[in-house]
Amino acid sequence: MINKKTWRQAQIQRLHTHQEEIDQAAAPLITQLITSPFWAQAQTIATTVSGFGEVPTERLINLARTSGKTVVIPRTMPQRQMVFLPDPGPEHRIISEFGIPEPAFDPAAVVDKANIDLIIVPGIAFSQDHGWRLGFGGGYYDRYLSDYSGTTCALVPDAMLFASPEWTVEAFDIPIDHLITTKGLMSFE
Repeated sequence: MINKKTWRQAQIQRLHTHQEEIDQAAAPLITQLITSPFWAQAQTIATTVSGFGEVPTERLINLARTSGKTVVIPRTMPQRQMVFLPDPGPEHRIISEFGIPEPAFDPAAVVDKANIDLIIVPGIAFSQDHGWRLGFGGGYYDRYLSDYSGTTCALVPDAMLFASPEWTVEAFDIPIDHLITTKGLMSFE
């Protein structure tokens, strides 16, 4: 099995060559998400503001808002920690040291994870056997999800879907509850 770092670098390059396919898959994946029971039940939804190589999330954020849902987005913190804060909208987001748009930090606005119903988890690869995820390498989501009791899902175009992990799965890795793929919904709860 290839180590995560090497495999991650190759997968990121692969995703850059599949950006058009990823963009085209976004609308049907988002449609599947917004018609799911876990979306219908969620009042507060966490998602990231996508970057290159990811499923675009701005439409998803707008759909959640127009559905009356609260949207929270991540803010990276020291020591590889992460919190979620209300999305202030594109014009008020700041760019993190990683080049990711995020809200300005306001300790009073941090949303307790117990109040987040659904987290749409980003990643670069997912396994259809158990919902294993490979992220960008900081471990922020695995740390955050380690004691999260709500629902997780991921939008997974074909370029990110693998039969089983081709990367090393470690003890601290957290599988995703639901993968929304071009082949349909895959659940692991």
